[in-house]
Amino acid sequence: MHYEQLPGFMAELYERNEVSAYALRFTILVGARTTEVRSASWAEIEGDYWSIPGERMKMDRDYVVPLLPHARTSLEAMRGLNRQFVFGNPRTGRPLSENTMLKLLQETMDRRPFTVHNFRKTFRTWASQVARADSLVAELCLAHDTRSEIERTYDTGDYLVQRRELLTQWEGFACSELPRPRPRRRVG
Repeated sequence: MHYEQLPGFMAELYERNEVSAYALRFTILVGARTTEVRSASWAEIEGDYWSIPGERMKMDRDYVVPLLPHARTSLEAMRGLNRQFVFGNPRTGRPLSENTMLKLLQETMDRRPFTVHNFRKTFRTWASQVARADSLVAELCLAHDTRSEIERTYDTGDYLVQRRELLTQWEGFACSELPRPRPRRRVG
């Protein structure tokens, strides 16, 4: 999906109220892989961070994802539905099936030929072309470490502050067409 189409798509996605929609919103906003999101456990969520253990990461290293307001909203909507998995299947108690988000995207929302993984490409293109983000920071948001072995030896930083800043811009862009909450009126 071209990044210019994303805000409209997100507005449509926010109208949906099923676990797969919350999982897809979260996946897009944090730039994660489907497998990482499907297996996310409540034990990995602490405050404004999601700490994914290395054995569940493609790069085989622990990885911390900063969680911003809209991503946290998706998490809060899932509280109490499954004791272990954030986006667990409410009927089985297991993680969502591998194709649940894909089915929502392609069949229910009629967005063929897009895949869930393609939103990572959408983010990366937006990060380069719109945000003009530092390439390393953009890649680290996707859990890609493009530094050479020597660079990683001498630069051990996780760039968490910079990643949070870029993901804040991304969330602002992706959610820019969502309806604004109306101010509450006083009763009486």
